[in-house]
Amino acid sequence: MKKILLTITAAVLTTLSVNAQVDYGFETWADVPFTTGGIQDPTGWASFNIVTAAGMQRTVFKETTSPFAGVASAKIVTQAIPSGVSVPGYDTVGILAIGKVDILTKKIQLGTPYTSRSAKISFSTKYEPASLDTASVVVLLTKFNSTTQKVETIANGTWISSATATVWAAQEITLAYDPNFANVAPDSIKIIVSSSSLYRPKVGSALYIDDIKMSGWVSTDDLEGIKNNVTVYPTPAKANISFTSSVNAKAVEILDVAGRSVGVFQMINNKVTVETQKYQSGMYIYNVLNEQNQVVGRGKFEVVK
Repeated sequence: MKKILLTITAAVLTTLSVNAQVDYGFETWADVPFTTGGIQDPTGWASFNIVTAAGMQRTVFKETTSPFAGVASAKIVTQAIPSGVSVPGYDTVGILAIGKVDILTKKIQLGTPYTSRSAKISFSTKYEPASLDTASVVVLLTKFNSTTQKVETIANGTWISSATATVWAAQEITLAYDPNFANVAPDSIKIIVSSSSLYRPKVGSALYIDDIKMSGWVSTDDLEGIKNNVTVYPTPAKANISFTSSVNAKAVEILDVAGRSVGVFQMINNKVTVETQKYQSGMYIYNVLNEQNQVVGRGKFEVVK
């Protein structure tokens, strides 16, 4: 069967909102629409569990026995699609992905908003392959180009394994950035987890995954005069901090020193004040973005209590 993850077009995933808060730790789950019996998917994720309403075996489970962290992990099991269900290009699947499907248009919307140029994606897995199968995790950082009306890939990375692992093992993906987008921040992140090979999937293969985290920061190329583009005060900050850009800017993104996004704050007239009283003491990174999501200013500031 044809197995190309990024061209999924059938309406077979849950109708979770693409803007829902994604649970990367798989702690919170929600009922899958049109199903019965308590079938759930992780919050912000979509799977083929919706096809259970048409007789397909369940493919994603909330695993509460010995998760890697917290109270739950995700278990993805490869299953055959029933002969009475038409899914162009697919007959056997075990997929969990961030995103939603528009059931009316039968087109998938992969991803969730994300603007950090993270360096690495880490997670933990266990794997029980059936007959030399292979599991994978694909990560894409993308940006919609309003001029060409196309989605451009800013960075990507893939993890694959065919080894049986009955105990949790730490995994890591180092993202490879396209040099053509050296000064561009993404607007979305897409993560697609598969329990089977994309070309020769085996029914019964099971992949457990937990505790997905983003870390690090890949610098953008310096723009001319970038160090003079942004005024930040007061430093260090206590209750709030203000950003003023000398060039046109639409938002300020704040990250912790591990590269995790703390928040994105819209600017008005190239200015914004952000409350920091709930921030933990320490250093933070800021990126000032223009309408094209280019970084026009960046630096660090400290929060003290």
